[in-house]
Amino acid sequence: FAIVQHGSQSNHGFEMDNDEDDNDNEMPRSSPTIWNATIVGQGQDGQQGLEFAEGTSGGLFNSIVAGFGGDANNGPCIDITQDATIAQANEGNLAIDNVVYANCGSNGFVRAVPSE
Repeated sequence: FAIVQHGSQSNHGFEMDNDEDDNDNEMPRSSPTIWNATIVGQGQDGQQGLEFAEGTSGGLFNSIVAGFGGDANNGPCIDITQDATIAQANEGNLAIDNVVYANCGSNGFVRAVPSE
């Protein structure tokens, strides 16, 4: 169980990353699993509740993510970034289940952002 109150100088409540130099590195692959968390933001630009990045797997379950609304350019509550991380989600190795969202930005609740 965890409660995270997002500060005004922060950009993520949680950021989960795998290997920065090799996003598909499996020795070991980062796989954080978070259950029963409440993550509350301050509704400021550029904030997200969580970011899964750089090929991480794992998941978020039975949680609340709220207060990342800000203006029209803010949010979402959860970002899944880079191709390797999106692949983990598509393969079922990264999951988000039974999560309540409130006051997310205009980018929605969960956004996938491919590599550039």
